[in-house]
Amino acid sequence: MLLELIPISTLLTLLTTQIIETAVAAHDVLVEKETLRLLTNFFMDIQPLLSELTKRNLRDSPAARQALESLQNDVKRARGLVDLCTLRSRIYLLLHCRSIIKEAEQISCDAAKSLALLSLAISEVAEDVRDNVDKLRLRMLDVEFQTSERKLRIVEKIETDLRQRRSDEVAMNNLIMDIAAAVGLPSGDAERKKVLESLQMEVEEASANKQQEEAFYMEQILTLLSVPTPTQVSFKDRSFETGFEEEEPPLPSFFCPFTKAVMEEPVMIATGNTFEHSWIQRWFDSGETIDPISRLPLPNLTLRPNVQLKKIIEEWREHNHRVQIGKAGRNLESDETTLIEEAVQDLLGFCDEIPQARMWIEKEQLIARIVPLLRHQDKDLRKKALSLLQALVSRSDILKEQLVNAGGVQNIVRCLERENLSKMALGLLLQLLQAGPFDTPHKNTAVCNKLTHTKGAIFLLVTVLHGKDTEAAHLAKEILEQLCDEDQSIIAMAKANWFTPLIRRLNHGSEESILHMANALADMELTELNKQNLGEGGAVGLLVRFIPGKLEIKAAVLKVLESLSSIENNKRYVAEAGAVPLFFQVLFSANNPQTVRESAAAILDNLVMSDGRKFLMDANKIAIDLRKTIPRLIALQVELSNALSIRKHVFSLLRALVAAPDAVELRTILKDAGGVLILIPLLEDPNNEIRLVVLELLSNLSEDSAQDICLFLLQRKLGGLFATWLQDTTRSNAQVPAAEILANLPAENSGLTSYLIQEGVLTGLLNVLCNNGSMKLKENAIGALIRFTVPSDVGLQQKVVELGVFPILRNLMKVGTPLAKQRAAIILGNLSKSTLHLSSVPSSVGCFFLLKKPQAVCRVHSGFCRERTTFCLVESKTISDIVLLLREPKSDAASAGVDTLSTLICEDEILEKGANLLHEQEAILAIVTLLSQGTHKSKERAICVLERLFQVKRIKDVYSSRVRMPLVDLAVKGNHQAAKVLAQLEAVLEFKPCHLYQMTSVLPSSKGYEDRNEVLQLPKAKMRLQNIKQKCNIRKRQRSLFYKQFWYFLD
Repeated sequence: MLLELIPISTLLTLLTTQIIETAVAAHDVLVEKETLRLLTNFFMDIQPLLSELTKRNLRDSPAARQALESLQNDVKRARGLVDLCTLRSRIYLLLHCRSIIKEAEQISCDAAKSLALLSLAISEVAEDVRDNVDKLRLRMLDVEFQTSERKLRIVEKIETDLRQRRSDEVAMNNLIMDIAAAVGLPSGDAERKKVLESLQMEVEEASANKQQEEAFYMEQILTLLSVPTPTQVSFKDRSFETGFEEEEPPLPSFFCPFTKAVMEEPVMIATGNTFEHSWIQRWFDSGETIDPISRLPLPNLTLRPNVQLKKIIEEWREHNHRVQIGKAGRNLESDETTLIEEAVQDLLGFCDEIPQARMWIEKEQLIARIVPLLRHQDKDLRKKALSLLQALVSRSDILKEQLVNAGGVQNIVRCLERENLSKMALGLLLQLLQAGPFDTPHKNTAVCNKLTHTKGAIFLLVTVLHGKDTEAAHLAKEILEQLCDEDQSIIAMAKANWFTPLIRRLNHGSEESILHMANALADMELTELNKQNLGEGGAVGLLVRFIPGKLEIKAAVLKVLESLSSIENNKRYVAEAGAVPLFFQVLFSANNPQTVRESAAAILDNLVMSDGRKFLMDANKIAIDLRKTIPRLIALQVELSNALSIRKHVFSLLRALVAAPDAVELRTILKDAGGVLILIPLLEDPNNEIRLVVLELLSNLSEDSAQDICLFLLQRKLGGLFATWLQDTTRSNAQVPAAEILANLPAENSGLTSYLIQEGVLTGLLNVLCNNGSMKLKENAIGALIRFTVPSDVGLQQKVVELGVFPILRNLMKVGTPLAKQRAAIILGNLSKSTLHLSSVPSSVGCFFLLKKPQAVCRVHSGFCRERTTFCLVESKTISDIVLLLREPKSDAASAGVDTLSTLICEDEILEKGANLLHEQEAILAIVTLLSQGTHKSKERAICVLERLFQVKRIKDVYSSRVRMPLVDLAVKGNHQAAKVLAQLEAVLEFKPCHLYQMTSVLPSSKGYEDRNEVLQLPKAKMRLQNIKQKCNIRKRQRSLFYKQFWYFLD
């Protein structure tokens, strides 16, 4: 009503003043400054228009006055908004930033409407003023007021947390810091306190102004943000830290009036009563619209979270949980196993149920009390302790650090020794090796170093890796792979028999790392399985690559290959890698140090050991030309006369090359290169190893170079050396080659034989044969003994027999190898050839011969035979053993046996008696068997013996039918001797069986011929007649023998 009395010019002036005052006041605003500046600028643009209307004497009209009054109201509202942003707290303005923007937009829109009214009221005024008013009006309608995105996100975050009833301490602290930053406050506890105090004042002011909704909203926000920070310790915190151990009972307000349980999600209804959210929701869902306690109708069914009560309940729970954790921590140090188990079980439960449990356990330093439990005697307790540690460190790097500092790594490693704990221990170690966020972990270098330097850790991990439990093996491998950054760790794994990382490092490592790997392998004592695994893993090929490289790496690599090449499979890998020519290059190069050349020689020695030249090839599998190589190897002996190790390996290499039976060409090459001339003097080398390997090499050459060795042996007087080797039982490895050399020397050299006897070689050979040496040694010794039993020197034979050779021969004939039996048979044959000349014929002893018992004479030689005097096979009882040799038709011993038995029929005077003896001993049947089953040599000897035997008509009659088919087979194949014998038998084969029986009936019966009576059946009368005839012939022979003894007695 007052404005109606004021002149319109005064109204214009008053409105102009209000606009200017509002604009000035807007300069002091700190929050939403841009919004108010834009709004007041619009009003400042109105002020010149109002001044122009004053100058032009605007006519007072109801329309003009209404427009100006409306505009004045808009200015007042703008001034009220400016005052609000000036007087209210920044927190309040932040929380109401959207309503402030909305109010500014509304004021601008209403002011535009007022300008539209003014434009209509001044139509009689100049059009330019009205046009300016219209332009300004349109601008005010088009303008958009905006606040910062940051403020909007904060407000939305607060509202979301209120809806979700969140009370996370960290999140609320971060939210407060965001609010402080948004309103221009620095971060810190002081500013945080100001924020909360400002909110508290807003709550109080809203309550004082009866703004219940506003007060409730601000109180909810204040409660939400009032979560204590780590620097604000409540009374419960202080009580816990000072040792307050009592659990607090729940307050009555904590219980829901109807569930009678402590509430999890307390909410308030419109009357202010609090209930469990789930229960009150079911109450309303059932159709109830009243307060369950007061039974009064509710104005609305809105549920508001009781954040403050929920916070208190959570604090109460936390306090009790802390007390329980503290109690469990003290029980961990108890002497009672039951209390310790309960404490561990409680802590496990807390980890599963309480998110903050790990933080409290961390503050209490309980890890240091749990670690010693891993050494407890109770295995179940150890297992539970491991489970607890796994649960604790799963998401806490701080607890991992505490575990490591408390000696946890060492104690966990010990658990790997126990099968029931190893898998859990592996899982815990794997957790310790991971650091950082759960979703993006990285390797914990400190733990890796700790585990690497823990004694026995890598060994136990590799042991589990090779175990039967595949799951545990997978975990162990995952841990080991994380320890492969350091060379020493890889070397430790290799020493524990896991070579995969080492092979990988050889393939992709630096030069320095490769050198470390090679040196480590060279220093290891690798087992056969280790060498096999390295070879199969490709280590051989990788190492060969570095042979042409630097000297340091070359030396290490060759040392490793020296070890690896000792097994068969790796020899093949070495050859396939093309390394053999490289080894020879290293060996023959004078620029290389002796140690490097020695390794190359040792590798070559390994390659040919037991395999000869098989692996001596290049990468294209082309054999190395040994015709050029062997002379160079011989030449090295002069060049490297002081390098004992290299010489030893070279000799061993040559020995293996020429040892094969088919290596005749190589032996010839070595002989032509002067090998024997160089080797013989080395038998006197001061180095035992050189002497031994040279001796073995010469033994391989002795068969082809016997004359040369014989000549040098006599020239250098080395017989005593051989006698020493034979008599020294501690050097069995020297006895075998020494005896082999002697066995291959020409037996016809009587001078050598006499020299050897003089030097004691004969005694040495007999000692070897009497001792419990190897059969190979006895083979060679009996072969060397042959030269001392040649028939041309009966005196020497007598000496050998007196030294006890017959027991030795009998033993070898029974238990010896085929070669030993063959050589024993040869000696028996040599001795038997002298028997007939040594056997003495019985003579008369006078008229008193009737008074003396006659002496037995040999049934073959018809004289007095003794083993030690006449070397008689019959008296030595060796014929049956020789016959057994004939039953080994595929052995060369059978041929020697035939030759030995032939000495019993070699002379006409003993032919028939010897044949009869052979028939009795079943020797003739065994000889016949050789015709079809024996070797070529034994067949030839059998034919010759049978030809001699068939000169005895009765023998021919018995065996002619048996030998016919074998002789026919041999004759058809071109054997002229067999054809000759076959022709002699044709007349006999035409006789009837009865005639054959009459001719054979006088012969002594032969064991094993059961088929004779089946073929030759005669009447009983004829059998009696033949028996009588046989008895008469026996008496006649006895009478003749009596007269011989009688005349011998008379003489």
